[in-house]
Amino acid sequence: MPRKILIVDDQEDMLLILEREFRRLTGVAVTTTSEYAEVLALVSSEQIDLVISDVRIGRDSGFDLAREIKNSHPDVGIILMSAYRSPGNRQQAADLGVITFLEKPFLPRKLMDAVEKFFQQREQPASEPAPTSVQVATEDSSALAHFRLQDLVQLFCLNGKNVLITVVPETNAAAGEIYIQRGRVIHADFAGKTGDDAFHAMMQIGRPLLKVNDWAAPVPVTISTGWELLLLSSAIRVDEQDTRNDLPNRRAAAP
Repeated sequence: MPRKILIVDDQEDMLLILEREFRRLTGVAVTTTSEYAEVLALVSSEQIDLVISDVRIGRDSGFDLAREIKNSHPDVGIILMSAYRSPGNRQQAADLGVITFLEKPFLPRKLMDAVEKFFQQREQPASEPAPTSVQVATEDSSALAHFRLQDLVQLFCLNGKNVLITVVPETNAAAGEIYIQRGRVIHADFAGKTGDDAFHAMMQIGRPLLKVNDWAAPVPVTISTGWELLLLSSAIRVDEQDTRNDLPNRRAAAP
């Protein structure tokens, strides 16, 4: 029997990206939906093994969805994703029997690893104990002083702030700029690029110096993509670049 997962998110672009990554990196069969009301029917009709859902599905709650799935399909695994870091959310996920609670932004491979671990444990002999507590997957839990660029973008977007993040590469190349307005990334400028391309380029800089300032002067709006999708797309690009860079080492190590 093929492994089957269902991805639930109210952002169609997010569904497309995650579906593409699963098809590229794993052998699981992927079904997607942006509609809360379709989930239980799909779980039954498609014989889903694992549901991956955002905590926010339009006006509905991923926690409520997890509760319904556990009541009607107790053998189906559940992974929840959220941009809102909260001990309360983690505890609620644990109480509902969620196997992994992913806090955005995260590298796609973290999600793939969580899925692979679920299926490995599912396929173990029945005598082996299953995990009893939720795992919390985070990219960085360090103090504010050690925030990465993606952490700052997430923080200010969640807080609805108007800020200018200046990004200075270690190479002392010309600085880049990311403008956030009322919780949205609206403009980025770096190395002759603007918009999404400039944003992604800055996200691939290693250990830049970051500066944060208020801003009031008008700037062009060159980005319409939501910040969650921007961060996920950047994480995928970094992951793909790391894979390409590692290929020569793998070939050299091959017998």
